[in-house]
Amino acid sequence: MFRLISGDPARMHEWHDYGLLPWWSDLEIKGAFWRPLSSATHWLDYLLWPEWPALMHAQSVAWYALLAAAVGVLYGGSWGDGGRGLAAVLYVIDDAHGMPVGFLSNRNAILAALLGVLALLAHMRWRHDGWRPGPGPGRRCWR
Repeated sequence: MFRLISGDPARMHEWHDYGLLPWWSDLEIKGAFWRPLSSATHWLDYLLWPEWPALMHAQSVAWYALLAAAVGVLYGGSWGDGGRGLAAVLYVIDDAHGMPVGFLSNRNAILAALLGVLALLAHMRWRHDGWRPGPGPGRRCWR
């Protein structure tokens, strides 16, 4: 799904002619990103609502809302409870996030940021509380 350059020499000549690639680039070059989670969300978009792009955008906005909440929790640990909402609001109104939210093909940036923030939260919980995922020997999952 995220294949940028296919390696087709005829296509590469076109890209050279249009100036999309430099003249010296290899005609058999291939470039593709492996983004399984983003690909799965796009597949779900086209499976559930292929004729409704507004719902596809709604899914991106929902992922962004989860990211903003996670950022609020991340910064709330440093700024106290009052800082969570402020951190989330400041993150949401940042104009640099317009492209990942508004451009469906850039949903991978939202998902990558969300997973990164969640990883940081898990790491901070481990460092501060000694938390370990899973029950482990002699431990329960829930307290």
